[in-house]
Amino acid sequence: MPFPFEKLDVYQKALTVAERIHSVCDAFPAKGSFALADHLRRLAVSIPGEIAAASALWPRAERRDAFTAARATALACVPALEVAARRGLLMAEKKAELLGELEAVSKMIGGMLKAMDGPANGPAPGK
Repeated sequence: MPFPFEKLDVYQKALTVAERIHSVCDAFPAKGSFALADHLRRLAVSIPGEIAAASALWPRAERRDAFTAARATALACVPALEVAARRGLLMAEKKAELLGELEAVSKMIGGMLKAMDGPANGPAPGK
């Protein structure tokens, strides 16, 4: 039986992005790009990991923080991909694809955050 977070579209999309980033990093030359590839791989895997963790947290503030961290991690992939492109490790078309997928994940997480603040859940803390 799957964990509840495995049914979330945003989790599945984040896994797909992580898989694609891993594939891109696999094509980097071994010399001189290990640290960048390792950084990108870790960031990419952290996104679905943080979504999974958020789904298990009970207090709303903790869930919100974990989803915010997942979104921030997705955004942190952007400069790493840009560095890879500037170093000639990533073609412009592939970079654009990955950025589009990261943007979609970021927007999906943003939608979840907005839903947490919706009227059905009461006002957000501090609002």
